[in-house]
Amino acid sequence: MSVGDVALTSEGSILVAVTMRRAENEYASALLEYARSGDMKRIIKTDPFVVKKMALDSEGNIWVLGYDWQQMEISFDWPMIRRLSPDGVWLTSALPRSFFSEDSAPLNIAGPGVVVSDIYFDILEDRMYVWLPGVNRLITLDLAGRILQVVNEPFRRVFGDLVTSVEVISLVFMPGSGVMTQIRGYGEGGETRSGWMASSDLGRGWIRVIDRRVDPMATRLVGLTQRGEVVCLRVIRSGDVEIELAPIGF
Repeated sequence: MSVGDVALTSEGSILVAVTMRRAENEYASALLEYARSGDMKRIIKTDPFVVKKMALDSEGNIWVLGYDWQQMEISFDWPMIRRLSPDGVWLTSALPRSFFSEDSAPLNIAGPGVVVSDIYFDILEDRMYVWLPGVNRLITLDLAGRILQVVNEPFRRVFGDLVTSVEVISLVFMPGSGVMTQIRGYGEGGETRSGWMASSDLGRGWIRVIDRRVDPMATRLVGLTQRGEVVCLRVIRSGDVEIELAPIGF
């Protein structure tokens, strides 16, 4: 069994997206909902849709990003984003696979100009934000599923000058089309640059995040608080994980 993603509901339950291989090229997928006590509350079957990422809107609807394993080898006519009601009923879909070229791989963790990166998917206010490293695009949609904005190669000039490829270590979306990333860039001559960068317009322009800690790249960016603090995870020598809150400046 593999875990695609984990999310927290407004009621405090924990949703876990899981997939199991039943046979060769056949899968069973579901969302498992747990109480904080660890007791399972329910199972929401998502077959044949394999969930890679999920996000919840303010009404408790569950939005999932992934693929239809029955259709992906024979057709491009299937949605990459689907919405479930809080009761687990399929409602609407968005971002058809056919939006991308047939020879592309939008759900891959590497793509043109991207050495490696996780996929990122979030909902802030009335917008959905998707980073797809397999096609090197940042996409904004509304909650009706309409595509509002597509930014191609958003990290190409992340350090001010041209880099030929990037490794996105972590990424967090911010309200108002903002994004913060922990990133490493590779130039044509083999030089490497790294740092924390932020953009207020989904990658059209970048500024460096001022971080005065001794080694900010030794932590993993996982979120932002409403007070403007960075939430980071740091693995310490014992193997434990520490949570750090660090004020930031631009």
